[in-house]
Amino acid sequence: MNQPLGHDDIALLIEQAAETGDLGLLRHLADAGSKDALDHLVESAAEQADEQDPARTAGRR
Repeated sequence: MNQPLGHDDIALLIEQAAETGDLGLLRHLADAGSKDALDHLVESAAEQADEQDPARTAGRR
């Protein structure tokens, strides 16, 4: 029988998803209520926007 994931299990999944760029898993975990996964998604989106528009980062430096 499947047991629910514990906090440590979810933290590990989030870490692995962030390292591999698995945005689908991060979104799934965020949709399930994980604030940490949502934070990683926001950070990933900001990084992608910076890569697409280098002028965005010029204003922050």
